[in-house]
Amino acid sequence: MPPRASNGQFAKTVQISSFSNSPTESISSISSFENFTPDDDEIDLSDHDPEFQRSVSPYPFHTPVHSGLGNFISIDTPGSSPPHSPPAPHPNLPAHFPAGHAIWSTPYTYPSVPPAPPGRRTRSGFPVAPTNPAPPAHPAPPAFPAFPAPPAPPARRPMSNHRIEMFFGDGRDSENPQDFLKMLEVSFDNDSTLTGTQKCERFRRHCRSTMDAEDWYDSQDAKTTLADWDKLKTAFNIQWPPRQRIKPSQAERMKELRGTLLTEGEILTKVEKGGVMVYGFAAWIAEITRLAALCDTGNAHVQSVYETTPKILRDQVPESELTTWSTFSAAVRGVSIAKLRDAIKDEARHKAVEDRLAELDRRALAVPPPILPSSAGMEELRRALGGMSLNSPAMSHSYAPAARAPTAQAGGKRLFATYPPAAAAAAPPPAPYTPAPAAAQAPVQYRPAHERLVDLQRTALPHHPDTAAGHAAYAIQVTNYLTLHGSTKPHETRPYPLRPGTLPISTGACFKCGTNIPRRHTSRECFSATPVPESELRYRMVGAVCHGLVRGPQPPEGFVAQAVRMIEVTNLSPAQLAELQEDGAFITELDQGNADGLLA
Repeated sequence: MPPRASNGQFAKTVQISSFSNSPTESISSISSFENFTPDDDEIDLSDHDPEFQRSVSPYPFHTPVHSGLGNFISIDTPGSSPPHSPPAPHPNLPAHFPAGHAIWSTPYTYPSVPPAPPGRRTRSGFPVAPTNPAPPAHPAPPAFPAFPAPPAPPARRPMSNHRIEMFFGDGRDSENPQDFLKMLEVSFDNDSTLTGTQKCERFRRHCRSTMDAEDWYDSQDAKTTLADWDKLKTAFNIQWPPRQRIKPSQAERMKELRGTLLTEGEILTKVEKGGVMVYGFAAWIAEITRLAALCDTGNAHVQSVYETTPKILRDQVPESELTTWSTFSAAVRGVSIAKLRDAIKDEARHKAVEDRLAELDRRALAVPPPILPSSAGMEELRRALGGMSLNSPAMSHSYAPAARAPTAQAGGKRLFATYPPAAAAAAPPPAPYTPAPAAAQAPVQYRPAHERLVDLQRTALPHHPDTAAGHAAYAIQVTNYLTLHGSTKPHETRPYPLRPGTLPISTGACFKCGTNIPRRHTSRECFSATPVPESELRYRMVGAVCHGLVRGPQPPEGFVAQAVRMIEVTNLSPAQLAELQEDGAFITELDQGNADGLLA
């Protein structure tokens, strides 16, 4: 049976779970029910008061109990400490009651309570507030007036990352005054508020101390020149004017284009181009494209450049792509690297075989030729044989045996008789030997090379430039030669005009094309599509003889010939050799293995 309070009401026993360091205590509270039934459910205060859930005090807890009148009654457990703070009074009760009045007997009228929001209720009928109650509604704060956004600051250009070097102004090769001025003006772009005086001052700070630039700056007028940047810049350009560049002519650029060659060994060689490692043929076509854009915008020399490329690369580029420089360069850049490697390997094998065959040929030619008798010995032998009748018939000699007397056998009979033969007819006397007359030969007229060179230089025709007027004058020269000499071959006293655009004779030019483009080559190696006329080719050969590049006819006995330079000739046809020897030029050292050929 539950205990009774002092007023005779039953008190409800509430079991409260204490902390781990405190035993479970039974706390009695005054029940507000008039009729208490023992079977009512017990209420755990820890479900309603969060103090039991958040308390971390080491002391046994202090439980304030709400009385029926609205005040709290402190019920301490045995051995507990006093409460940390006094219980808060009820907001609707006086703080102090008059003397003689008991708290339990004081009449009190509870204020009207608004209906509770729907929530969880216990069996005792008391509503339990929701765990997360909705906050009270507050009026919306007044809207503040909209202020205009501040203007955006002007965008400033970022400062240049390039450091401006100090200016010496003494003409050294490592600095360009105009480049220094440009870099300084770039730094002005970072601050548009600079005045002319400030710009001039910045110029002074970039002048090397005690050098020509600083001395020149100090000599300027501070009130006029050093206060206006434009005036200082004008004075600067007078002191250090822009350097005049020598621009190459169209012909020089064209020569550079044809002279930019690619060898077989450079095709797959790795080179650096613009900070990037590329193959040699890619760097070559990039340079060719750059030069062609400067001197051949009409795509007139695509074919000639294509012909100078190595055969390994030509085989990979179809001729249909030779219409323009752009298509040609695209075709070269699109060549397969794997195919180039295979072609290079095949070419290396073929070259090894050719070198072996050439070595065998050289060994065969190393056998010394038979020694022929000299001209003096042949003349002596001819005189010795001059008296012999090599063409007369052999003489018949008669044989006359001695006369014998006829003999007879014993018994008077003549068995055999020997008679002398009949007298033979007398043979005619031998005719004297007369050698057959030799065929008439025109004697070879010998002229030393230096004498022929004098005539060659004296009779040479003007060599016109490679221009429209030059080609017109050249056409007149060719017409005059055909009118005067027809198809007669030229020589040192009968000059033939040289085509414009070719090199002079005896300057290392090819006989066939008259140039050394794309590189020094022989007539055998020449692939020019526009060779010189046949008469000009012969005239260049004669010029080579006159200049001593080849040996002329042998001098007569007792004459000391002038020293000449000997070369080996392998690129002349038999007809050309015969024509060259006809006028007294003897080409020596024929087919001795030199592949350079004859150059004019």
